Amino acid sequence: GIDRAVVPLRKYPAGGPKGMDNGDLVDLLAQYPKRFWGFAGIDPLDGERALAEIKTFVQEGPCLGILLEPGYCQEPLYITDERIYPIYELCQREGIAVLMSFGGFVAPDSSYNQPQLVNQVAKDFPKLRLTLAHGGWPFAQEMCHAAFNWENVYLSPDIYAINVPGCQDFWAAANYFVPDKIIFGSAYPVL
Repeated sequence: GIDRAVVPLRKYPAGGPKGMDNGDLVDLLAQYPKRFWGFAGIDPLDGERALAEIKTFVQEGPCLGILLEPGYCQEPLYITDERIYPIYELCQREGIAVLMSFGGFVAPDSSYNQPQLVNQVAKDFPKLRLTLAHGGWPFAQEMCHAAFNWENVYLSPDIYAINVPGCQDFWAAANYFVPDKIIFGSAYPVL
C-alpha cells in the first residue's frame, strides 16, 4: 500500500568514507519516477557549493528537499552553527523542505541533539519546514513539545518509535497531542 518512498541521500555515513553523490540520487529518480521522491544530501561545510547543489538538485532538479546531517560532518556541527544559516535562509525563502538527522547516534554525543537547539532554529527561521529524522531521541518528550510549539517542526522518530525508552511519548503524540506533526519513516535499510 505504499505508493512512494522518500530517499534522502547520505553524503557521509557516520565514521565512514564519503558517501554517495547527488548525481546517483538523480539517476535513481530517473529510473523510478513514480516510485521515489528525492532529498539531496547537503554538506554545510561546503559553503557556496552547498547552496549551488541546492539550486542544481532541488530548485532546478528533481529533488523535493534536502537532507542535512550536521553531526556527521567531517567537523561535527551543532544545528545552530552559523555556517548552516545560509542554507536555512535559502530553504526558508524558497519553500524547500529540510530533513535533518537529529537524535539517536548522529553526532559525537547527545549535546548535539539537545531540544533547545531545535527551538533556536525554529525561532530564527519560523517558515522553514523542518523534519527531524530520529525525532530527537532520547529527548522524546521535549521534542514532542517542540513540535507542538513550533508550526514548522515535524518529527520522524523512525527506529526510535519502537521498543526504546521514550517511544511511548512519540505514540502518544501521534495519537493525541500532535497527530499532524509525526511522520512515518522506516529508516530502511538500517531497520
